[in-house]
Amino acid sequence: MFSNTSRSLLVQFSEDYAQIHGRIVFPLTILGILTSIVTIIILNRRNFQTPTNLILQHVAFFDTIVLISYNIYSFYFYILHDPNPFVGQSRFWPRFAIFHSNIGLTAHSIALWLTCLLAIIRYTIISKTKQTSVNSTHVMILIWLVALLICLLMIPNYLVWNVVCVPAHKLLPTSYPLNSTETVYWVSSATGESLEKISFGILAICLKISPVLILIIFSILLILNIRHARQIRERLRHNYSSINSSSNIKVEMRTTTMLV
Repeated sequence: MFSNTSRSLLVQFSEDYAQIHGRIVFPLTILGILTSIVTIIILNRRNFQTPTNLILQHVAFFDTIVLISYNIYSFYFYILHDPNPFVGQSRFWPRFAIFHSNIGLTAHSIALWLTCLLAIIRYTIISKTKQTSVNSTHVMILIWLVALLICLLMIPNYLVWNVVCVPAHKLLPTSYPLNSTETVYWVSSATGESLEKISFGILAICLKISPVLILIIFSILLILNIRHARQIRERLRHNYSSINSSSNIKVEMRTTTMLV
């Protein structure tokens, strides 16, 4: 439990950081967009076109969607119209805020689950070298199946929020008197608490906790398999002056080690 002093310090830090958050995030998203585009271009070269790099390319693509959406959001809501971005605005920007939330969460979740898919495929390639054959067509099908599944799981969240028009003095009592006629378009729950709870449960279990657990498990398995493969290779080198090993496996081993 936090003491009152610690809690007040955290609240103060949160309030102070909120004043500069948008100005920090805006240039960072631009940098992220550029680096993601460079990643996509490099991985699209012929000599980099492998099934695992195809997944990395799509991870960068969906990350770019998140960054573009957040770049627009941060510029408008944190820089142009800080601190009350909805006041005096049309319905468009509150709707964009909902769109940004949905598209950002969807694209981020797809990228996260694609990272899980990457870990599973790399583990399969490393642990079952001779029995496993992974091609780009199969990987592409899996990528878009993941994307479709995430979109289906996000449907409750798409339906939860709506834009409503409310008196400004109710939302901003310190800025507007009770007799003010100003109205504000605001984001509010459109379907009640039941669907909101369902959406929260899906987001928490399917899109947050599950992929993290999968990544932890397969990262540990990958590390163990890499160590085991290296031990076998060292024994072979000790017994034979030269060994013939697949160049593709060597590449996978190097890339997997780097990513882990």
